[in-house]
Amino acid sequence: MVMWLCEGTYDIDWDAVSAVGTMLAVVVALWFSLADQRDRRRRDRTQSKIVATRIRDELADLKASLTSILAEFQDHERQNDFFDAMVAADPALRVRLVGDVSRLATPIIDGASDRMHVLPLAAATAVLHLVAEIGRLRRASRSVSELVGNGPDGAMDKAALLREALHAARKATDEADTACQRVLAN
Repeated sequence: MVMWLCEGTYDIDWDAVSAVGTMLAVVVALWFSLADQRDRRRRDRTQSKIVATRIRDELADLKASLTSILAEFQDHERQNDFFDAMVAADPALRVRLVGDVSRLATPIIDGASDRMHVLPLAAATAVLHLVAEIGRLRRASRSVSELVGNGPDGAMDKAALLREALHAARKATDEADTACQRVLAN
């Protein structure tokens, strides 16, 4: 074709043709690479929304349970020492509190550490913080459960730790829920 356009007087420079072909191959390779990255980002975004939805479902149950536990003592929250003394002095209340905390089921959140890589950093951090706070709450609950047969020694401190852990877990639940909402909004 080039020879026809130049009326037969054109010599083909195969180095130039090779260079143009190489450039076209690079452009096509880059286009495929970028398309693959777009697909991967789209797939990761979909997976993060699935994980966030599953976590939010469990967060709703967790939030309701924590709110229920805290509501039981809402009248006493204004006087923290009274709450602590009440927990320290009343074995039946301790048993009920420990039972309520032990029934906090978070299998999805507890097992979510292997899926954190698909969530944005802020959401993954919020969920992992919640996992840490739930662990702290469970440790505080076990500490209070040890008081059931032991009398009031150290009970006020352990009750205070439980109260703080309940509030921290409730706050971490709200933060994780907000982070998961942001994931779903994008």
